[in-house]
Amino acid sequence: MHNVSEHLELRAALQTINDALRHYHSSDPTNVINDALRSSDQAHDPGPSLRLQVHQGRTQLRYVGERSAAKVPSGDDQGTAPPPPDKLTLACIEASMILHPIALAALPIEHRSFQTESILDAFFYPPCIESACPPHVDPGLVTVICDNKPGLEIQHEDGQWQPVAATGAVVVLAGRQLMGAESACVHRVMPVASARTSIAFELRLDATCAHAATEREQAKAEQARSTVLEDKYLRARSSLLGAAAAQPRAHDGLPCKIV
Repeated sequence: MHNVSEHLELRAALQTINDALRHYHSSDPTNVINDALRSSDQAHDPGPSLRLQVHQGRTQLRYVGERSAAKVPSGDDQGTAPPPPDKLTLACIEASMILHPIALAALPIEHRSFQTESILDAFFYPPCIESACPPHVDPGLVTVICDNKPGLEIQHEDGQWQPVAATGAVVVLAGRQLMGAESACVHRVMPVASARTSIAFELRLDATCAHAATEREQAKAEQARSTVLEDKYLRARSSLLGAAAAQPRAHDGLPCKIV
């Protein structure tokens, strides 16, 4: 975080999102669906949109930012500007604006010129006795996380799990597009004794770059498999030749098995 003001603004946005998700999680499912539809009924519009999913173990809110500039009427233009965003959308926009430069700064220099897109996910976890979110890696380049209660854990190369506090700061996790499936940061959310809300801002390659990156990863994986197979073949061939050379030969020059 660059300054105290941004930290306070992020915490305020997190509190607004927490209040909304807590309400949605405890509301009647029919009302939740209707509210979600009202929040996303402009999905055809280039403006921002919200998506809500209510599960038994958690409630998820997804914010997708603007894809193009809003249309502003001028002269004979009959277009209308989109309605002003509500309090929840404003909180998502505020959080995204604060976390986006942190995600960019975490990228290696050679990745900062790539075309990217961003997604803000917010999760509300009610008190539970089982793992709130199983071990996984994120698909994008990096994910910046902040929360209002402990619960996040990351896995080290030796398999050990370490709790990570994201309540007084932010945590940046390397994703699959940056590190590959084998080296991306594995993380999970442990059972929480009291309700927990977290924000996860993920920076991803856009569709074109992501497709190219997937092809490169597949090519590298295929090359690695070919190298392993070639190595196994050479070792097996060497073992067979060595075994054949060590055995006594019959008069016709063929290996002769001794029993």
